[in-house]
Amino acid sequence: MFTYDYVSNCLNASIRYRLLDISPVIQSTEFRILFDKFTAPLILYNPAILTNVDCNAFIISHLYAIGYNHYMRKIQKISILPCISLAVFITLTVGVLLKAKFIQQFDNFGQQLIQHYDHKHNWFFTTITSIGNVSWSAIILITISLWLIYHHFYRETLFIGFNVIVFAGLSNQIVKNIITRPRPTPHLVPTSGFSFPSGHAMVSVLLYGSLIIILHRHLKSNWQRRVASCLLLGLIILIPISRVYVNVHYPSDIVAGMAIAYTMLYISQQLFFNNKGVPDDSLK
Repeated sequence: MFTYDYVSNCLNASIRYRLLDISPVIQSTEFRILFDKFTAPLILYNPAILTNVDCNAFIISHLYAIGYNHYMRKIQKISILPCISLAVFITLTVGVLLKAKFIQQFDNFGQQLIQHYDHKHNWFFTTITSIGNVSWSAIILITISLWLIYHHFYRETLFIGFNVIVFAGLSNQIVKNIITRPRPTPHLVPTSGFSFPSGHAMVSVLLYGSLIIILHRHLKSNWQRRVASCLLLGLIILIPISRVYVNVHYPSDIVAGMAIAYTMLYISQQLFFNNKGVPDDSLK
């Protein structure tokens, strides 16, 4: 907060600014709010400020600096990771459509890395992959949604429902029917439909990723956030890997699904929460 003494000292040091030098940033609504916020106490302290052109210019120029820094901080909040994820998805999509050699090489490498079959591994990965099935995901979504509604967290309910139903469900089916990539064979679990991108990979990121965001918004304890995040991240990683293990998806299907799902999760977070901080209320 500026003080009258601070402004006077700076003016005494012969610091002068011209209004014509101020950037168009001052035309924005955010700048006007900042202007009212910082100048009101000064005017109350000394109404003569209203007629002091030099002082007004000084205040506006400093408010311009505040507004400019605020604007730049908003620009910096735009993460580069969602853009990279989108680029990865587009690259893999084009590669699959063109049947590029690098797609085949990538898939072969991933399958050789993951597919080491034995009885214990088969049981573990078939169990994990079932968690990402439509029926199990629907049960989890309904349970979480009812719990959120009970606690009056309606925005969070819409957030997770939109991510799972529209992004992970509807959009996945649209893209699959456009690409029409056959699944690898043979399968360790029954499946149907097309392969690219992986619906399980998208569901794991959008369902459990949404839950991580919700818990981070409401849990006050740092250790609870860390434990919950680690457990949910484990599912986000293991479910897609299990789809390669049971040979119902190529590794490129998995990476593409996770990449586009992360971009969608970032977009929906901005739309529903507008990067707001953690609310005062906590989950009970």
